[in-house]
Amino acid sequence: MPEFSEAEKQLLIGVRSIMLRRESPDKSALENFGKRFFDDDLVDWTEAYESLMAKGHLQFNNSLYSLSDEATKLAAEFYKKRMSSGFDEWMIRSCESKAYSRFCELVYGIDLCQCSMVDGEQLDKLMEVLALTPANRVLDLGCGVGRITEYLSDKTGAKITGVDFAEGVVDRANKRTAMKRDRLSFCVCDMNELNFPSNSFDTIIAIDTLYFVDDLDETVGAMKNIIGDAGQMGVFYSQIIKPDDSRDLLDADSTKFAKALHNSALSYRTWCFTENEYEIWRKEKKIAEELKADFESDGYMDLCEGRAKEAEHLLELIKDGRVSRHLYHIKARCPAIHGK
Repeated sequence: MPEFSEAEKQLLIGVRSIMLRRESPDKSALENFGKRFFDDDLVDWTEAYESLMAKGHLQFNNSLYSLSDEATKLAAEFYKKRMSSGFDEWMIRSCESKAYSRFCELVYGIDLCQCSMVDGEQLDKLMEVLALTPANRVLDLGCGVGRITEYLSDKTGAKITGVDFAEGVVDRANKRTAMKRDRLSFCVCDMNELNFPSNSFDTIIAIDTLYFVDDLDETVGAMKNIIGDAGQMGVFYSQIIKPDDSRDLLDADSTKFAKALHNSALSYRTWCFTENEYEIWRKEKKIAEELKADFESDGYMDLCEGRAKEAEHLLELIKDGRVSRHLYHIKARCPAIHGK
């Protein structure tokens, strides 16, 4: 692979990320994306625009940018490597922090090294809905360090395979659960490439992970194939809309995930956890403030500041009525019933 500067890699990631939303970015949109996504790691892209266009990777037309087919593939690789490395580091450091362990206990009611919006109440509902037993073969998409995966298996006896694209956290999960190999295993897998055989699992779990796939319709179709005609899925999904979008898009039947289910002819039931999510973000902001000294003593102050910053942002969105959260229970053979 030819050498690319950090600025070129960031710009390619930016253009691809916005194009995945079916939009063609102008320079202003790219600059806004860069500030949000790369934050303190953002470098100057000025020369990258010219160099990438000279290489034929970046195209410019009517003030909008796009990528060549080759550049799109390169951008996907750069994004995957960056996210895998960053997530590895973040999750492993979180597991090592005593302050973060206490943070999870106080916010979620249980310390499973969560980096999502799922607490003990939501996990209890998930287990109730799926009714897992030792006979179930479960695939957990985006398992991270696998603490939630392990908890669900410990509680139900189900045989669960956790997958994640970050090699470090998968390795850590396998080592931690070596004595439970009869019902727990973890492997590296990209959710954009779910090549498991048809009927290889009877249940799929996805807890706040399907936001990160390139093509939701394609991924849901692959999930449907994996569970076969008699399988089920349990998915937590939060929808965030733009300021000018219709609030109807927050309805359980109108989210991006619901539309993907409709496109795959999958029926489902839903339970609303929007109020629960608000309480979680409220607790995150409060507890992060209260545990500042503990995080600083631990040497993980950046974890504290990161969670507080994210909580402030999401609380504003929720107060503005731009967020909804639902648990979806999908059964391959189930009449179309929607509930709360």
